[in-house]
Amino acid sequence: MSDKPARRYGLSEVNSPRFETFDAMIAGLKEQMTKTERQILKVNWFLGLQAYIVQSNSVYGQHSVGELADRLGLSKSTIYDAKLFYERYSREELEMRLLQLNIPYRRLLAIARVDDEGQRLLLEQASSELKLSDEDLKTLIDKANSKDALPATMAGVADMLTSIHDTKVEPPEESEIPVVDMSEGGSDADSGDEDDDPEDYTEKELGKATSPTDGEQGLARELNLAADNVSLAISKLNAVSEELIAKLDHLSGLTGAKLGTAEKLLIGTNEEVQGAMRALYKLSKALADHNIRSKD
Repeated sequence: MSDKPARRYGLSEVNSPRFETFDAMIAGLKEQMTKTERQILKVNWFLGLQAYIVQSNSVYGQHSVGELADRLGLSKSTIYDAKLFYERYSREELEMRLLQLNIPYRRLLAIARVDDEGQRLLLEQASSELKLSDEDLKTLIDKANSKDALPATMAGVADMLTSIHDTKVEPPEESEIPVVDMSEGGSDADSGDEDDDPEDYTEKELGKATSPTDGEQGLARELNLAADNVSLAISKLNAVSEELIAKLDHLSGLTGAKLGTAEKLLIGTNEEVQGAMRALYKLSKALADHNIRSKD
């Protein structure tokens, strides 16, 4: 038997509600969770309203959404999401419909990115009546944003999901994903002419390109040129990556087909990034194997 003294309950805990049965406790907790979710909807709708006012400079003067985010300790994307939520739903829709559906804010925000109002209503109903996973909801949203759209009834939506589940193909294992080979001759990066303007070459680079490649001197030149190419590629990658990172905050401002197109493009970019990371890891390991290490 442990000698550790039992924790003493505080007065607030002693006086907190007790439930007669486990089922009653579950029901009580669900009620509290529902109230919390409704409050979250109200707060984010109101936040979106204030962001709209700030951006229009109609009440508070010259202030920005970025300043609003900083002052509240939130990200700009969070503010823009709330603004989209406000712009998509009126106060009447919020109070008379959304608060009664018991759909979490994050799901309603995803639904709000669909342009067609009829499709949004179907998605709200499906999210409320069907036990949708996050993946199912995303599938329905993608369908709603496509030319085919969703079936007109809940039975049709349920049948469509069943059909998708039955025919779904498992993705390949990580090991089956081809690794991008950035070694000599193994990358598609050099297949185009876009960066081959002779005016961009330095005299040093031109000298390397026109020098003989025989013997030890030639091998050294080839090694130096390959290292320079990697350094230039990484420098360019760093620059364009910072540019994309800065623009990702604007993703929350897109809806409908434009959002779907941007997401598909970014998914492809992410896959290419993963391939590049594997290639860079392979290069880093090769350098370490040859005892080439940073001097810090």
